[in-house]
Amino acid sequence: DQMIKKTGYQCLPVRSSADRKYFEYALNVDIKLKKKEYADFIRSITPLVVDLFEMILKKQCKIVVDEYCDMKKKNGAQVRQWSAKKLEGTEVKQALDAMYGNGGFKGGVVYSDHLKILIQANVQDQHLTKLVGALRQVEANIRNLAAHEIVSVTDSSIFQRTGYTGIKIMDMIKELFNYTGISVKREYWDSYDIMNQEILKCMA
Repeated sequence: DQMIKKTGYQCLPVRSSADRKYFEYALNVDIKLKKKEYADFIRSITPLVVDLFEMILKKQCKIVVDEYCDMKKKNGAQVRQWSAKKLEGTEVKQALDAMYGNGGFKGGVVYSDHLKILIQANVQDQHLTKLVGALRQVEANIRNLAAHEIVSVTDSSIFQRTGYTGIKIMDMIKELFNYTGISVKREYWDSYDIMNQEILKCMA
């Protein structure tokens, strides 16, 4: 941002700093996949999925997750958890209760599974609900695959666990951005390659 102000040269496709962090993170996830760093690719998916689901809830359903949460200390760190008080009597609580059966929703840390339930309960777009369900299932199936360094993670092992290749998973992530309200054109996904070409031109 400082260099853009200083030089007037705009090289970042997503201009808003609030949106840029999500897009730039996704670009880094894509780089891990292209470099075949599959274990790192897997580890980086969960936080991105949570953020995307949350943005979709805000854009498509007008549900702001933070309005139903409190920040609490857990193991010395600040953790966002569902607030029983803020959930009480809301449609959000009803949707979560409906999926958790006897005893209802117990709260706890905000996970992608909770957000998936809310999206599927409030969105009419069947393609979006299927996409969200598929990506959530992918995340659940591979989350523990790279938990230990001794496990060799390959594109083949990802496919065996999920039914999708790494490229297909990344394509689903890219497609989800279309529902977040962040304006991401297809060519933006090549922005790191384009930036490298510009750097090489300047060095020539």
